Amino acid sequence: SPPLTLTLSMTDNWLFSNFISNSRYIKVNVKGYTSASFSLAAIDTLVHRGYEAADHCRSSLQAVKQRLVQAGEPVDSLRPRPFEIRKEVFVNEIYFEGIDLKDRDWIIRRCCLQEHSPVSTEQIEYAIGVLCTEMDYSSAGYRLHEEADGGYRLVFQLSEKNSATLNLGVRFDSEDVVSLLVNGAFNLPTRLPSTLSVTGRLGKQYMAQLSYILHASLMRDVKLGYTYRYHDIDIYHRGDRISNATYNYHHVEASYSSVWLRNFRYEAGLAFEYFHGLDLLYRDASIGVSRRDASEGLFSYFLRLSYNQQDRSLFPTRGIRLDVSASLYTDNFVKYNNHEPFYAIAGRFSVAIPLGGRWTLLPLVNTRVVKGDEIPYMYQNAIGGEYDARYLPHQLAFTGVGRMEVVDKALLTGGLKLRYRIKGRHYAFLNGDVGSTASDYYRLFNGKFLYGIGVSYGFDSRFGPLSASVGYSNQTKEGYCFVNLGYYF
Repeated sequence: SPPLTLTLSMTDNWLFSNFISNSRYIKVNVKGYTSASFSLAAIDTLVHRGYEAADHCRSSLQAVKQRLVQAGEPVDSLRPRPFEIRKEVFVNEIYFEGIDLKDRDWIIRRCCLQEHSPVSTEQIEYAIGVLCTEMDYSSAGYRLHEEADGGYRLVFQLSEKNSATLNLGVRFDSEDVVSLLVNGAFNLPTRLPSTLSVTGRLGKQYMAQLSYILHASLMRDVKLGYTYRYHDIDIYHRGDRISNATYNYHHVEASYSSVWLRNFRYEAGLAFEYFHGLDLLYRDASIGVSRRDASEGLFSYFLRLSYNQQDRSLFPTRGIRLDVSASLYTDNFVKYNNHEPFYAIAGRFSVAIPLGGRWTLLPLVNTRVVKGDEIPYMYQNAIGGEYDARYLPHQLAFTGVGRMEVVDKALLTGGLKLRYRIKGRHYAFLNGDVGSTASDYYRLFNGKFLYGIGVSYGFDSRFGPLSASVGYSNQTKEGYCFVNLGYYF
């Protein structure tokens, strides 16, 4: 049946009040959606559910219409008006309420919008995200005004910028027990927009970080940063602990980053890494137990590329993501230990493929190759844990390997996850990883074969992801279990 709409003039207040007092409100089923559900699929679904809910009350609404007609309400005002969701409109002009006019053109370009052209709802939603996250407006909304020529005037309503923000994070897991993250970000009153950020983490591995970002121009940033970390890491081989490393880690970085198109970002820069008081206790079958206490500093040149088209950072349902990095390490800007510098190249490619219904397929490929005459122990390849870079910046997660395991100089892994949405925000996973490690990249296909299998459960809670995993790998030849609540940091 056609949709039913009802327009009330409110001239007959007594009749309207009588209807309200003798009727129930139209309750729409909004389960699975919130006030932040602005995607086209969500809007289409909610509008459809609204039609269904109104249709269930058709007889009551028709009775009200008849009473209004009898009371002398003009029939034209009661004519049904079909509702139409416009997924794209032609925008003549774009206005921003609450900003300095000199910033208007820059903000339009940063939000990937253009006047006198069609604009989709996805583009408007993207612009809202940029205004609230990257430009630090406390809130943002928009409205569309239809003009005489059939085009629209797009007006963004912005609240005052946050001059400072304070962020707190807590996570619990079965390895570190509890970790606390505190972050403060301050927008500085400089000629070019700039941000000072201070971050601290408390837990088994504690950290302090200071960064200054200068937003030089459209989507281009210059960053200066310093990070201090304390590490106490157990290192395993085939499931047995072979060494323990404790050290203070200092990292100073200067970089420049920019965005190509909307999702493709590159970053290039220079870094200095200093391992202070490296106390490395290790066991070897031939020499027993020995200890190495040393400090070492390295300069590195790096380039990072990233492309992210996935619809969500957690539990994505579609899209691809690519991360590639290359680093060249020296101890005097030119050589390392009077030899040629060593280098590392790493890449990560993941895809979220919807299979229909509640199923999603999540393939993943990871690789890292480190090459040189002399490679410090802390730059060797490593696998293990639930998250990349949990123990070392270059460590790669691997199903079934619960602790960090050092492997050979060339590493290639492939993973496949089959995810099923049980109900609402509850998910079940079947996980599998395979890999190969060898002394050089051209020996990878004849290298040591690795595999790991596991199952896991995930819940996208308001406090962050809750997950529980069990697995097994031929590298450790033992079972593995991990439980986590909260966002990883």
